[in-house]
This record gives sequence, structure tokens and C-alpha cells, in this order.
Amino acid sequence: MSPNSLTAHELKNRIAGGEVKPRDAIDSLIERIRDTDRDIRAYVRVNETISIRGSGGALAGIPVAIKDNICVKGEETTCASNILKGFRPPYDATVIRKLKDAGAVLMGKTNMDEFAFGSSCETSCYGPTRNPWDIERIPGGSS
Repeated sequence: MSPNSLTAHELKNRIAGGEVKPRDAIDSLIERIRDTDRDIRAYVRVNETISIRGSGGALAGIPVAIKDNICVKGEETTCASNILKGFRPPYDATVIRKLKDAGAVLMGKTNMDEFAFGSSCETSCYGPTRNPWDIERIPGGSS
């Protein structure tokens, strides 16, 4: 079974049991994003050079996508707006600090309505996000 078809809880158990290596789960997800995201546009940036820390934690090795309005120190955060292109926050948001402390792997930033104004994910400067089950439809609210 592909790591991409597992829930976070299932993946955590398989990593803890040695059935799945975190590196394999991350590489599988990056491949899936490469194969599908040109049509879906869920990600605005993907971190393909992830180094997995050896630390434990409740989310050790679990890949997590971060909405583009949450600050990650040194990583571009645009809130899906051209106005903020190039902005790199000097700090991590509290949720990011907690995710990192728990061992989560930050995969990249996800698309959203510009400045979170909207509920369809169609007003992003990166273009609209599509529903992965039917790309003729919207995914619904960005959160």
C-alpha cells in the first residue's frame, strides 16, 4: 500500500513499526505532487529538498502542508497575493514551532484565496485550485 493512501495516524503507526521509512513517504508524496499538481494547483511551493531530522515526537516523519498565510521563518509567505511576493518572515508562527517540535515534515505551502478572502479558492494570484476528485469543480473553502 502506498504511503499516500494512508491517513496520518496509519502512517505514524507504520513509521513507528518500521514498515514505512519517513524518507520513502516523503519521496512518494513529492512524486504524487509532481504528477497531479499542475492540474490541481493545491501547492504554491513544494520543498523537494527536505532533510528529515532524527528527532522523535508525536508527528515524527509525518508530512504536513502549510497554508500560505502561516509564517515559516525564511520561507516565502504571500497569502496568495502578489503584494506579498518575496516576503520571508523572520519567525515561525506558533503552530509551525509546535509542528517542528513534534517532528512533522513541512512539505510546502498550499494555495488559498487571496488574503483568505473567499471560500472557493478561486482568487489566488497563483490561479484557482481544483477539486482533486473532479478538476472541473472547486475544492470548496481553502481551510
